[in-house]
Formats: sequence, C-alpha cells, structure tokens
Amino acid sequence: MQKIAWDPIWGDSATGADPLEGASLNFPFRATPIRKDTAMDLLTFAKNIADRVEAQSARAKVPVAVCVIDIHGNIILKHRMSGAPTFSIELSERKAYTSALVGLRTADLFPLVQPGQELFPLMGLSEGRFCSMGGGAPLTSESQLVAGVGVSGGTVEQDVAILESALREAIPPALAAT
Repeated sequence: MQKIAWDPIWGDSATGADPLEGASLNFPFRATPIRKDTAMDLLTFAKNIADRVEAQSARAKVPVAVCVIDIHGNIILKHRMSGAPTFSIELSERKAYTSALVGLRTADLFPLVQPGQELFPLMGLSEGRFCSMGGGAPLTSESQLVAGVGVSGGTVEQDVAILESALREAIPPALAAT
C-alpha cells in the first residue's frame, strides 16, 4: 500500500488528522521533505484533496468532477458533483492520469505536445488517455511522485483556478514560501 506521511492537527476527520498537513504537493511549489513518524494511505490523501477541490468549486459556483490516480494508472478516487457536465468525469480522469504518469501539470504539458514538438506523439499513446488541457497536477511525497489529480467541469481557466486554490489551501504556509 502506498504510504504518505502527515502531521496530526485537523481534529474531526476519521483519523483525527489533516492528511495534507506536512505533505508536499508539487503544484505550484517545489517538493519539501515531510515528517516520517506517521503515515496514511493514498485513499485518505485523495479524499482530502477531493474535499478541498469540491469546496473551491462551490465557492466558484462551478460544479466539477475530480479524480485522483496513482503512478501506476489506477484510479484511487473519482467523483462528480451534482450539476457537473457528464463528460467532466472522463476529462478529470484523463487529466489525473496524465499528471500521475508524466509528472507534469497538464497546463505545462500543452505547449510540449504541439505538432513539431518532441512530446507530440505522447497524445496518441495509451489509447488516447493522455490529456493536455489544464486542470491536472502531479502530487508528490518526499520528492517522489505518488499520484495525479484532475479537475474538470468549467472552462479550462476555471478548472485550473479551482485546482490551484484547492492545492494552495492544502499547503501549509511554511511550505508555500519554498
């Protein structure tokens, strides 16, 4: 089972801790070492990220789908809010898959996969599962890629803004300055 370290501070969750406290999300910040004295599973980590994405989505009044996929391409969590377009669940999965396997934000991948660029063939691989639309981001722990998260349901700009806000909220202020 994939393990990710965390510091217990949140209080009311099933574990009594905020699984993202102390974790390093490689978006848009550099990875920072985290404590190794406690561990949690990837599903708890994914649920916490999904909750934060849903909260940001509600603030923006843009219902979205969110998906978290591990580095092996396995779905950890997939959720579509009421009112999100039906196709958004598939797009969120593709964005998460791309970020998990390539290790880049999907928005950063876009210019690299255009015709004539070195990564242009990537979009035709894996039966079309890769996606270069903004709204996907890699997730790291101890400088190691552990998963990818994808958000879809609004415009590309809305998806990126919701994801950025959710992941910034997940980063403790001490880590955000790195």
